[in-house]
Amino acid sequence: MAKERQYLLAVLENVNDAIVACDENGAISFFNKTARELHGLPVKPIFAEEWTLYYDLYNTDGKTLMQKEDIPLFRAFRGEHVENVEMVVAPQNGKKKTLLATAKQIYTSENQLWGAVVAMHDITEKKEWEEKLVKKEALLIESQSMAHLGSWEWNLDTDRMIWSKELKNIFQFNPDSEEAIVIDKPYLDFVHPENLTEIKECLAKVIEEKEAFTLEHKIVLKDKSIRWVLSKGKYVKDENENIISGILLDITELKTAELKAKEDRRLIHNIANASPDIIYVHDLISDKAIYISRDLAKSLGYGQEDVLFWKQNMLQILVHPDDKEIKDVFERKILTLKDQELLEARYRLKDVNNFYRWFLFRSTIFKRNKSGEPIQVLGVIQEITDKIKAENAVKYREAQLLEAQRLAKAGSFIYDFKRNLLSWSPEMYRIFGHQPTMIPISIKTFEDSLHPDDKETVKDSITNSIENLKFLDLEHRIILPNNAIRYISTRGRVLLNKKGEPSKILGSTMDVTERKQSEDELQRKNNTILNAYQKLESAQKDLHRINSRLEEMVKDRTRQLSKTNKELKEKNKELLVINSDLDNFIYTASHDLKSPISKENLIILKRIS
Repeated sequence: MAKERQYLLAVLENVNDAIVACDENGAISFFNKTARELHGLPVKPIFAEEWTLYYDLYNTDGKTLMQKEDIPLFRAFRGEHVENVEMVVAPQNGKKKTLLATAKQIYTSENQLWGAVVAMHDITEKKEWEEKLVKKEALLIESQSMAHLGSWEWNLDTDRMIWSKELKNIFQFNPDSEEAIVIDKPYLDFVHPENLTEIKECLAKVIEEKEAFTLEHKIVLKDKSIRWVLSKGKYVKDENENIISGILLDITELKTAELKAKEDRRLIHNIANASPDIIYVHDLISDKAIYISRDLAKSLGYGQEDVLFWKQNMLQILVHPDDKEIKDVFERKILTLKDQELLEARYRLKDVNNFYRWFLFRSTIFKRNKSGEPIQVLGVIQEITDKIKAENAVKYREAQLLEAQRLAKAGSFIYDFKRNLLSWSPEMYRIFGHQPTMIPISIKTFEDSLHPDDKETVKDSITNSIENLKFLDLEHRIILPNNAIRYISTRGRVLLNKKGEPSKILGSTMDVTERKQSEDELQRKNNTILNAYQKLESAQKDLHRINSRLEEMVKDRTRQLSKTNKELKEKNKELLVINSDLDNFIYTASHDLKSPISKENLIILKRIS
């Protein structure tokens, strides 16, 4: 029993579905590896009241938290059989997943309640078809147990049939009528058109050869629904009557289940073949794979002749030289594994084009001998070449981002004010004068770095941004451990949690000290220029006043000169007259020296004098 339990636990631990179980008290008791990876959490014995918040369980909209009564595991724990219920798991630090959950109660061999179990299938990726097949087979068994059987008798001479009560029930007649009734409508009228010719030929052969028959065919009921039946009958000679009697079994559920099971098996087989994962069971005694879902060599592009040539050394031949030690250590460690312990290794294999592709190998002990030594290994091989490339690309982009932040002196941060947690990028440490990750960062570390004159302003801005969901945008000063003062610019936005409540601030900070100093220097120069301009403007005003005064003085002087000039012109006219008189006097005087002075001459002399 213990080995069977170990075997079951090993299988549950390695399936791709998340398996979670609770005990008879309703506390979580089992969490397989897929469930732990899905939730990003270990198993914790908590009760249903805590499941929703602890495991981030949501309805199909991905926004509404599940009520306890809606959780599939809890519903199963209360006795409900839950099948194919969609739900969403959205861990805070992981990717949202849509799951298809099936849950039911589990019992001990003594039929005592042991608890409940839920299988959660990630329908955003491939489905776990092996468990689905088990459910379909159980459904097939149930449908067989629910089959109905009726009897009939057909009088060939009167073309009338007598049906038993159960047969009436199958054909949707009132089952509470008399035990057997006469049906005027021939049985053939209920046969599906697809099977009518076959039935007629069979009955004709029965009548002619007087032998029994067995047929599966479809019938059309009164409500036009179609059912599958199994008919068995034989010819009976009753006195002077020709009768065929028989039984009819409703095998619709059985037939439907069989067809569905075949379809599911074919689908599972096709999915297993199409899946990039290879599931295998390796026998350590014979050193051969006793089961493998897909050929690894074929996946690498090799043919059967290559495999025959390599024999049992394929992995050793194809593994990358740098990974051989990893492979050898992995294979040695498998033999030391405990039950339910899982071992992983990643190494490269060369394909037919000489290109090395990455694979993830996961193995666990599947079976042990009576001495407890491992004899079979269960494993999964998954190609992760694209994943490795993506991881390398992400690392490269992260390195680019860090280098860009270093060159730009810009860092990023996340402030979880609900939990009072602060995380910085490496450049944030440098901006605040610390070596990256050398000191634990808290909101107190940030507040202690604030300049005393800016501390209240910064706190008020952060509070206002959180309360009003406003974009955070401010510049302020910080004091480094060496007492140097730096200017920083911080921008950020408020993030909401799943309840629509503010929970975090995501932002960036840039050291703008040089820019601030340049701005201050530019402001000083602008002030100097402004002062010089103001002085020049004042001097211009003074000059304007002086010019205005000079203009008035020039105008006054011009008026004076004009007046003087006018007077001079008058005087000049008088002088010309005097000069003319003097000339006349001189002429007359020179003439009159020889004679007495006349009266006119006397007048001229007086004028001259």
